[in-house]
Amino acid sequence: AERPGRRRVVMTDAHARAEWHALLTEMGETRWDVDFIADEWSQVILGQALGSFTEYARARRAGRGRPLSRPERMSVWQLTEQFAKRMDEGEWATHAATAALAARIESERAARIAVGEASAPSYDSRYLHIVVDEAQDLHAAHWKMLRAMVHAGSRNDIFCVADTHQRIYDSVVSLGSLGVNIRGRSARLTLNYRTTKEILVSALRLLGSENYDDLDGGIDDLI
Repeated sequence: AERPGRRRVVMTDAHARAEWHALLTEMGETRWDVDFIADEWSQVILGQALGSFTEYARARRAGRGRPLSRPERMSVWQLTEQFAKRMDEGEWATHAATAALAARIESERAARIAVGEASAPSYDSRYLHIVVDEAQDLHAAHWKMLRAMVHAGSRNDIFCVADTHQRIYDSVVSLGSLGVNIRGRSARLTLNYRTTKEILVSALRLLGSENYDDLDGGIDDLI
């Protein structure tokens, strides 16, 4: 297991993908491209803190766009183990791996606080409230860390603002599965100071039939 105090060099996304490419080439693996395998590791395995193949075999993969059979998941799992070993030998870390480690540390802290209590009081959490802007760009591990930082039963625990139409990273998450309950509690902002409705409609025609998620396993729209 990774030790929190161990210092590592954080790789850029380009460096991480270069290492994935090198690994796939060395292994003679042609079933997966770099983008798919890197995102599967980052979004599913790290994002859900999966520590064994048994957990990965049962994991939901919402938003990944391609179903995987059990043998295919085994192939992916073995490749991610090799990649983790490669990072360990180089004393590297990715941004996603660093976020996942922070989430685990914070979750363990929250668990220690809650031991022996039916419901941990909100003042025992690190924060009373958390505000998140540009929430569409957070990785699943970021959400797990934030969830552990504020007690889920407290009033107005997490307030977030997001627009998946402006997402710049390919990190599709379902907040409900990560312990952030927005169903029935969200509201749409309708006043736009940047773009008129006419410009928006024209832009959407150019985009075609592209779908955008609502951060909770559903589909969102702008009209």
